[in-house]
Amino acid sequence: MYTQGIYSASSLRTPCGLRWTIRRVALLAALALAFLGSRDHTLQAQQDFHTTQFLFNKLALNPAYAGADHVLSLTGLYRHQWAGLEGAPQTASFSVHSPIARNRMGIGLMAYDDRIGVNHQLGVFGVYNYKIPLGSSVLSLGLQAGMVNLRSERTETTPLQAGDPVFSSSVSGLYPNAGVGVYWYMPNRAFAGIGIPRLIQNAVDEQVPGAAEQARLYRHSYAMAGYAFPISRGFLLRTSGLLKWAGPAQVGAPLDVEFNVSALLAERIWLGVGLRTNDAVSGMVEVLLSEQWTLGYAYDVGTSKLATYNGGSHEAMLRYQFHYQPKGVASPRRIRYF
Repeated sequence: MYTQGIYSASSLRTPCGLRWTIRRVALLAALALAFLGSRDHTLQAQQDFHTTQFLFNKLALNPAYAGADHVLSLTGLYRHQWAGLEGAPQTASFSVHSPIARNRMGIGLMAYDDRIGVNHQLGVFGVYNYKIPLGSSVLSLGLQAGMVNLRSERTETTPLQAGDPVFSSSVSGLYPNAGVGVYWYMPNRAFAGIGIPRLIQNAVDEQVPGAAEQARLYRHSYAMAGYAFPISRGFLLRTSGLLKWAGPAQVGAPLDVEFNVSALLAERIWLGVGLRTNDAVSGMVEVLLSEQWTLGYAYDVGTSKLATYNGGSHEAMLRYQFHYQPKGVASPRRIRYF
């Protein structure tokens, strides 16, 4: 059975024999991010929903993450993006995952409801992964499969050109999809992973006469990494980064890079800031209500021209994690950093 991977900030140490492993994986992750960043950036707007508190929503990005908490974990998240802007994105997601077979495997369920303007996307995916112990760390290989329901009430819009065939009817469809991921982690110290949650680029409606190409759901890919730095007794820094890119090179959306840093104060409150390239800066707070409950909130201030037309973005998160501590057996306070 693997190490539980839940420690207090005051007890976190890095044995000398582990430092080379961490540095080696960190170097590989950095090289992967650099390679991905060198790709052509001519993509169109990303279709997958976004969350600032992605550390609590990693199952939506990478199926290999399931069971990494070593306990049954439930997370709900709601995001209201660009508050005050009519038709702005609103997203609700729920995930549940757990290790099984003595931590050799992980299973989970991921569901989301994403709305923007007249478009509504509902997805449900089942997740499975297999974990390979690597000394004090774990390598997980994950798969997921599910369905996406996409509705676009295009008849509710007013097209600039009367009679435009694109807006002559609404679209609704159910599309099967599947995803893969790789996730390496050293409990409560570091993680790195790459996930493609939706491999199939489903065509979402019939070919519109005169259109350059058929509308479809593009493949999105994510690379992530994080590391925890103990500074002093009761004080710790947690850093994380996320790289997002979508579709083939000719589609046209910018490559998104996000970086967050948070400080753990008194083993009870996380305070953090984040930066997302060409989009927003963020402030985050997470309160450890108990060993089971975590409550989080994030606020984004836009840095693009769109910022003048909205009141920022709000995001709330609630997580519950089961502990299997036998009754009557005392244990030290346990805190998860990732």
